[in-house]
Amino acid sequence: VYPVDDSSVPSPVKDLDAGEWSFALDGWARWDMPTDDYYDLLEWSEGWTGYDGSEVWAFIHGKIAFPPRTAVRGSWRRDFNDALGGLHSSISAHILLSLPEEGEEGEEDKPTLTAEEVERRLGGEYGRNLDWLFLVLLAAVKELRPHLTSSPAEADPRLEELLGMEFWDSGLLDGAAERFRGHGTKDDDTFWKARMRMRELMRIINCVQCSKCRLHGKVSVLGLSTALQVLLGKEGG
Repeated sequence: VYPVDDSSVPSPVKDLDAGEWSFALDGWARWDMPTDDYYDLLEWSEGWTGYDGSEVWAFIHGKIAFPPRTAVRGSWRRDFNDALGGLHSSISAHILLSLPEEGEEGEEDKPTLTAEEVERRLGGEYGRNLDWLFLVLLAAVKELRPHLTSSPAEADPRLEELLGMEFWDSGLLDGAAERFRGHGTKDDDTFWKARMRMRELMRIINCVQCSKCRLHGKVSVLGLSTALQVLLGKEGG
């Protein structure tokens, strides 16, 4: 994975990046430093790479997620674990989208898209976790919608069209935001553990040996961290 040519990065993006960096010892993400490298996520799109990330995900589900005995249904720990599971399912969904269908030509060692493979990766709980992750992310976008609609003229015009859809006013996303807020603030002063786990999750993703997997993994983790900060505040309450 290679960064884009520096001349192709718009100056407003560089200026914004240089002016909006921070370091938060106890935040959802510890740092957001300016960078000299920018990557085209369409050129290096997420999909099947052949990398075996099973050990990484076993560590995430076994050590970063809360133990099942404390992550009971109706608790913020369960909400958090389900969101982590949603990240895993999101990666699986992108892998599936990149696989050739049966009968199509593909790379020699690349699996084909079959009903069995879809069920294995997104069936049952995996699909439900993906739905929950999308609800959490979209609920955060809804909270930020007034700020996003007042973005500078250089913004992608498709963003204005997307944020103008009636979908955002339907109330569909309010339940996800209230569920996380309610569970995360109800008779519990230990929500700081979720912030700590999100910071450690970024460190784990940084250990991934596949450069494209690591790039998209970081983007995904930062996206979830941002959504949780929007919904729950910088202090997680």
